[in-house]
Amino acid sequence: MLIAQLTDLHVTTPDRRSLGGADPIRRALAAARWLRALETPPDLVLLTGDNVQRGDAAEYAELLRVFADLPFRVLALPGNHDARDPLRAAAAPLGWVPADGDFLHQALTLDGLRVVLLDSLDPGNIGGRLCDARLDWLAEQLESRRGAPVLLALHHPPFDCGIEGLDAHGLQGRERLAELAAGHGGVVAALSGHLHRALACWWAGTCAFSAPSAGRQFALSLAPGAEPDWSDDPPAAALHWWRPDRGLVSHVVNIPQD
Repeated sequence: MLIAQLTDLHVTTPDRRSLGGADPIRRALAAARWLRALETPPDLVLLTGDNVQRGDAAEYAELLRVFADLPFRVLALPGNHDARDPLRAAAAPLGWVPADGDFLHQALTLDGLRVVLLDSLDPGNIGGRLCDARLDWLAEQLESRRGAPVLLALHHPPFDCGIEGLDAHGLQGRERLAELAAGHGGVVAALSGHLHRALACWWAGTCAFSAPSAGRQFALSLAPGAEPDWSDDPPAAALHWWRPDRGLVSHVVNIPQD
């Protein structure tokens, strides 16, 4: 089974720009072309948040214009730049997000792997939050899959990356998230975005992976007090290859541009 992960597209309307002046619609179109051209079609496309820049209906209309006709199953998560109600209004008819509920988390099973999407959006909070209600839901999901493999996905990474300007806005609730993941024993990885960089670390007895942005990357600076700044690294995505007898392998792939 193959899962394609796109994150941090920050799509705008044609009259606006984001990503430090780059054209996010053009880069989203490039990502859609890349998906269609994959030699092995993905069984699932995960959009792990910051799908648009301001979270309004016009931007979601642009997002759907680019991705709605993909011949693959698509599931979407909100990031801190998203807004639940406009995202739901646009994407629920396509099955990307749930049609009701307080949050946009959901779960499905593919090839024996339980994929659990966690809504970490906390409006006004850059770093996101997992409240007790969301973590209780996750606890139920994990308990129902005791002894079976689980893949977690959320927008905000549950770890520090070393870039102080990003780490200053860490995910709230990540301590209990780590406890739940470690206690289950079958979490194969936790996928996230938000950092606009590809990186991985050992977390809660498993791998935590942050995918690069399909829009634009942040530069790496581990100097004290460093704030995120744009780099010239190319837009990229992740491909997660799963086999029950081999586990999960994650690849980072640059997205060709025009």
